[in-house]
Amino acid sequence: CLEHALALPVAGHERLVADVRDELCAAADPMHGQSFSGMNGDALPAGPRTRVGATGRIAVGVSGTGSNLRALQAAAVRGELGGHIVLVFADRACPVLDWAAEQGVDTALVDGGDDGALLETLTGARPDAIVLAGYMRMVGPRVLEAFAGRILNTHPSLLPAFPGAH
Repeated sequence: CLEHALALPVAGHERLVADVRDELCAAADPMHGQSFSGMNGDALPAGPRTRVGATGRIAVGVSGTGSNLRALQAAAVRGELGGHIVLVFADRACPVLDWAAEQGVDTALVDGGDDGALLETLTGARPDAIVLAGYMRMVGPRVLEAFAGRILNTHPSLLPAFPGAH
């Protein structure tokens, strides 16, 4: 049952959900996420997370089967993400685009990840945050400039030594 499956925690993706939620909250409140040192020097969380509510718009870039996307969508359905996924985009045809469409999420195939085409696609979706959840292309300078400070890469790599598959 899909409803039961969405209620289950998605093991291994808790940090991703928290990072996306924090990204959305930071967009709404620049002071969100400030941390303070405890007596032993460990960072303490700033307190309860501020919720953006269902207004946070998220675009997710994918390139494969979509385990990160599925975790994000499940968290959004449970109301734990601080927003909802408005677009799933990919640089090539992949199974997760079909899954996203079945969930009622808009999808876009930006063949080859062209910077101009991706910028146009994302601008049309008006996301508050962009999550690169296994997106295996380097994002170009036009997208980076237009969405500065609103892109979260779940698979960061040391550039230029490890630029990814494409």
